[in-house]
Amino acid sequence: MIETGLSILFEIAMYIFLTYVFLSIFLRKAVAVKKDGGQIEVNGADDPPFYYMIIPGMNEALVIQQTLAQMAQYHFQGKIVMIDDASADGTADLAEQTAAGDDRIVVIRRHLPRVHIGKGDSLNQVMDYVKHDCRRHGRNLKQVVIGVLDADGVLSTDAITQLNRFFQDPDQVICQLRVKMDSPFTSALQVSQDLEFFSVNNMSQNMRMRTHTVGLSGNGQFFRLLPVLKAVGWLMPCWMIMN
Repeated sequence: MIETGLSILFEIAMYIFLTYVFLSIFLRKAVAVKKDGGQIEVNGADDPPFYYMIIPGMNEALVIQQTLAQMAQYHFQGKIVMIDDASADGTADLAEQTAAGDDRIVVIRRHLPRVHIGKGDSLNQVMDYVKHDCRRHGRNLKQVVIGVLDADGVLSTDAITQLNRFFQDPDQVICQLRVKMDSPFTSALQVSQDLEFFSVNNMSQNMRMRTHTVGLSGNGQFFRLLPVLKAVGWLMPCWMIMN
């Protein structure tokens, strides 16, 4: 009886998955996005985006310095905010060593007892910092953009250019970058994740262009701060912002 039930559930799950994939492929073709070889003329914005590149992490000592150093090489107006969720391997110490040479890098340490309860809670704490930093420096909230990246994530070389181009339009509020696992792959898990991120998820995003919606993952998402604050209120508790 149990085996029959599991078999039915598996068949339903496969049907939903295959339908999702086929619809994604079909609607991807239907979108027919025009490509111009990157020759779009973009006028310089009087008030370019101010980015808060948020990098949450826990026990990322092997990669955090390289990630922060690479991020600091990009030319953009903004800050890189690394929040450490009480790592046991010295991640925060290493991050602060890198931050010592660049005032754009900010390291936030989480402390007991409110630790290790999820990535979302870390992001919410950063949002409190972002709100106060914007107040302190009188930033134009219309131009503040929040980006969320994994601790082992690296932006493509033209990512900032494309993001600036996208957010130059004041009606553009939110976007999700295409994500690809870095090669060489060392496990079947990496291969399957790359297939999911670079192929299936990408087709899903292209499908959403047809419906004028966007779906965000925990890595490579960018959104304007002001619409979020308008939706939940400037003084709402942090946990209501990014849950």
